Formats: sequence, structure tokens, C-alpha cells
Amino acid sequence: MQRLLTAKQLLARIGPLTPTSDALAVAHAILTAHDAAELALSALAEHLRVPLKKDKAFLMEYVVAIADHLKLQGGKLSGRS
Repeated sequence: MQRLLTAKQLLARIGPLTPTSDALAVAHAILTAHDAAELALSALAEHLRVPLKKDKAFLMEYVVAIADHLKLQGGKLSGRS
């Protein structure tokens, strides 16, 4: 739960971007959103008890592992119909 709350807090801190936003603001927003997504996916993977191949997983490895795990479970999240 803590990782999901941290991800939400990170996303809330990203300010609005406009066509005139400087490159540093855009880069900061992208990196922050990436970190938040990784935190959320790691929390989801842990909740679903998705086996990961190594101690450290990266963003897209979580996506693939969760998708494969869900396919093996019939494509449904537990607790949902």
C-alpha cells in the first residue's frame, strides 16, 4: 500500500506542462511519472504474487511478468469477476 501512496504522491507533484515548458521541466515530469509507474507495478506484482526472474526488475519486466501471470490465471485479477 505504501508504494501505491508514494506513486500517487509523486504523480500529484508533477506540475502542468505547456507547449512552452522548458526541457528540464518535461524531463523531470517524465522521470517522475516513470518512477511512479514502476512503484505501482511493483506493488501490483507483489499483491498478485507474480514470480520475478531476478531481485531487481525494471518497468517493462513488471508489465510482461504481470501479463504472463494473468494469462496463467485465466486473465482475471483475483477478487474480480
